[in-house]
Amino acid sequence: MGGVETAQGNGRTAERETIENFLADELAELRVKRRAKFLMTTPKEIAERTGLDPQVVKKSLSMIAEEKQSAKVVVVRVGKTDVVVRLAD
Repeated sequence: MGGVETAQGNGRTAERETIENFLADELAELRVKRRAKFLMTTPKEIAERTGLDPQVVKKSLSMIAEEKQSAKVVVVRVGKTDVVVRLAD
């Protein structure tokens, strides 16, 4: 059973890494275009752009931010910048 748990754990890590990489790339692009200091996005947009399931994105963001999934926003640290993700539509 340890192998199954490890595989699931690696999947979650890969999903989190995908989300964090997406946010970092979006933030870098936004800085170049508009010299913006923050990025605001939604789990739906992240899911569409990364190919991940929207519910997986919400759960991963909740785990990243160590917040309950019922929160309306999650602030994710990307480098030295905070990224605000609206969970409520």
